Amino acid sequence: MSYEFGSEPQRRAGQDVDLDAIIGRLRSLGKDFERQREAEQERVDQQEEERARMARSGELGEDWRRIQNRIDAGRTTVMDVLSGADRSPEARHLREQAERNMRSLRSQWREQQRSGRADTPLDQMDEIRDSQGR
Repeated sequence: MSYEFGSEPQRRAGQDVDLDAIIGRLRSLGKDFERQREAEQERVDQQEEERARMARSGELGEDWRRIQNRIDAGRTTVMDVLSGADRSPEARHLREQAERNMRSLRSQWREQQRSGRADTPLDQMDEIRDSQGR
């Protein structure tokens, strides 16, 4: 039986709605979702730990090393750096570098599309947007 969101289930003669089964299924789905969310958060945390380690060691360059020192001291966050809330010269350099890199990638991808080569990340992003009705 399918229902419109917010509608009450319609009972028909001889059919019982097993609310316990529905609630049990919803709880199970909720637990599955929570496990997936926790696994994804763990993956993101591990990636962030690796980025921080590389930044501290200087592997990501002097700007990231300085930023990471400030992150470790609680004076800024990665989100502040990326959003522009951190207005330090190092943060500004990192944002400018990221913008240059994105422009370069976008240009390369467009050239790939024009030349008819294999799908590019732009194609994949367009497909995702199309599938989501955007």
